[in-house]
Amino acid sequence: MIFEKIFITQQSRQVKVTLRGYYSQQYTKIEHYVDVLVKEGRETSFHKLAGLNLPVYGGFETGDGMKLREQILALSGITDQQLSQVLKEFTEISRSSVLW
Repeated sequence: MIFEKIFITQQSRQVKVTLRGYYSQQYTKIEHYVDVLVKEGRETSFHKLAGLNLPVYGGFETGDGMKLREQILALSGITDQQLSQVLKEFTEISRSSVLW
């Protein structure tokens, strides 16, 4: 499953957050990869954020994950609320009965 959401920041930058879901080895839940791409004003395509090693597997709950989350927020220009919204929507969709 692939879930994408595009945000437009106040600086006219478009930020695409992509989550790719894969079944865990036990098929009990869906694990995800997180990727963040940006597109400045008049650019025609999205590109990776410089200085980040994305996509990343799993969540942002660990110490390294929290640091990565802070870096994503600082470099992309989206808010913590927007990133949390994407993760919440992905979780809701992946838990729906349609996928199981």
